[in-house]
Amino acid sequence: MRPVVLIAVLAVMAGCGGDAASVGIDIDDAGGTVTMAEGETLELRLEANPTTGYQWVVLESSVVRLTSESHEPESDLDGAGGVTTFHFTPVAVGTGRLQLGYLRPWEDGVAPIDEYTITVEVVP
Repeated sequence: MRPVVLIAVLAVMAGCGGDAASVGIDIDDAGGTVTMAEGETLELRLEANPTTGYQWVVLESSVVRLTSESHEPESDLDGAGGVTTFHFTPVAVGTGRLQLGYLRPWEDGVAPIDEYTITVEVVP
């Protein structure tokens, strides 16, 4: 009976390996360099409060592209801040800059009140 259990466990484990690896970065990594492989996903987590109208917007991105974005409030209270999570995937092997600005997108000609910049190196 034990070989059947072992085979079942191995089958379940084999099904878990299909997801691409993820490289996580946050505000502490700003100004530095992150290295990722072509098949990986870059996950960036930044504090934000979209109820103020401000949001993180990609200003420059040459070797990765934004594939998804989500926001998780820190509480159920109206107006609560939280964390916005961005997922990027590589579009080219090489080194480039990823820059985001914290701004109100409808305000033309107004500089971001905060910026996040990191160098991204995509390797084969």
